[in-house]
Amino acid sequence: MNSFPVLNKASKTIPKMVRPAVTPATNGSHSTLSEDPDRNSCLVLMRQVFDRLWNQYLTRVPAANLYQQVVLSKGGQVVNDHIAFRTFHCHEVKESPKGVLQSGVDALLRIFSRFGYIPKGNYKFPDKYLNAIHLENQWDEMAPKIFLSQLEVDELPSRERNFIVDAVLDQDDERSQRHVDFLNGSEAMELSNATNKNVDVNDIDHDITDKYVQFFSRHWLPPIKSQLLQVNELSQYAAWTLLHGYSVNHFTAFINYQNVPEFENSIDKTIHYLHTRCGMEMKQGPVVGPPILRQTASVSSKEMVAVRVERQVIENEGSLRDKGSNPTECVKENFQLELENEFMEWTYAYYEFAQRGLVDHDGGEEEHNETNTLYQGFLEDNTPDLFNNTKYMN
Repeated sequence: MNSFPVLNKASKTIPKMVRPAVTPATNGSHSTLSEDPDRNSCLVLMRQVFDRLWNQYLTRVPAANLYQQVVLSKGGQVVNDHIAFRTFHCHEVKESPKGVLQSGVDALLRIFSRFGYIPKGNYKFPDKYLNAIHLENQWDEMAPKIFLSQLEVDELPSRERNFIVDAVLDQDDERSQRHVDFLNGSEAMELSNATNKNVDVNDIDHDITDKYVQFFSRHWLPPIKSQLLQVNELSQYAAWTLLHGYSVNHFTAFINYQNVPEFENSIDKTIHYLHTRCGMEMKQGPVVGPPILRQTASVSSKEMVAVRVERQVIENEGSLRDKGSNPTECVKENFQLELENEFMEWTYAYYEFAQRGLVDHDGGEEEHNETNTLYQGFLEDNTPDLFNNTKYMN
């Protein structure tokens, strides 16, 4: 069962997109300020958080870094269409002294609502045990959309379900408490207090920004390797989320606004140049989707990730000699399993590219006209091809 309200596949009243009133950016997020000081504080914080996440992402995803270098070198700008996050939706929760550890889309929605985001559409992928929702910013039309997906853990076979639930609840007390405090809004209260004290929006406490950035990470201990590999056989999405948690799954270049004359704001020309001239590795297959939303992506970057492995440890070697009458029985009695950390290679993220087409307010395609609007939703038929792009192969 979904934990979020049922909405249309795309907002029927789509705001007209305007070019960002900023100098071509050196990062992937844009935001324009309003005249409302409360909103300004939230938008400035949003921009700081997104910029930090973007800069972290650039260090981990070479394709995004390459795209930024190419576009900026040609006088264009990097505008991100959307940012995607993955989550687990588990009905089992962990009580803490100050509240309940939430999971799934609901948890992240509480965070993004503080930045002015509201739900606009939802999507179902039953063959992958997934549901998703996308958010748009009601205060800033050029803020990236947010795509939140969740794995319906309760629908999985019992073995994989138990592996995931045990892993998600395997948190140290300090980390768990930070999660609960964050979702219960203590940082939102700090921001509100700063606004009420007329703090300059350009001088928002860096500690608040740090707390938001730190939230977008894995909140539980590294998964057990043997369990991770079994989960991966059923759902690469689940395995990825066990390893990376709430980390950014991907950013997405908004081709319509890159403003590189040579590329003519065309996804095909952009990808052709990046692949043939710059050596960017792209996922297999053509650009997917109809004219209202065409998408593709680079191959996923890989990195070393922490996992835990079970090791047999001898409790007391001397007792093996003392009991010597039945060595096999003694070995069983005096060995115990301990978990040790090790590192292995796994996929992290791809950089996505999206080109949106013009529609009328009833969602139909229209010929080019400056008064038309860009489609703002997502297409269920496009998405599985992109979900699969983080699949780990031995």
